[in-house]
Amino acid sequence: MRTLRDIIFKARDEFERHLRDAPVRKPHDELIHDIAVRAIPVYTGDLMHLATDNPRLLDDKRVYDAIYDNLYWEVEEALWETWAEFQSKVKR
Repeated sequence: MRTLRDIIFKARDEFERHLRDAPVRKPHDELIHDIAVRAIPVYTGDLMHLATDNPRLLDDKRVYDAIYDNLYWEVEEALWETWAEFQSKVKR
């Protein structure tokens, strides 16, 4: 079973590979979205396991939707942080 850290690590790795292979001035929101969506598990059991270990993924919406949405925002935020880190390395 993958952890939230594993999911974010894998998404960041994919994003960094993309940035190295096809440098861009600014990533399109679509690229960030595509990578984030691919990183998130689709099975309810996997999402429930993640929510058990990461209660912040839950809120008062339907459980599955809440976990998926909040997991998506966690991954997307990590990818934008990766972009900022990549930009600071490029400027050096």
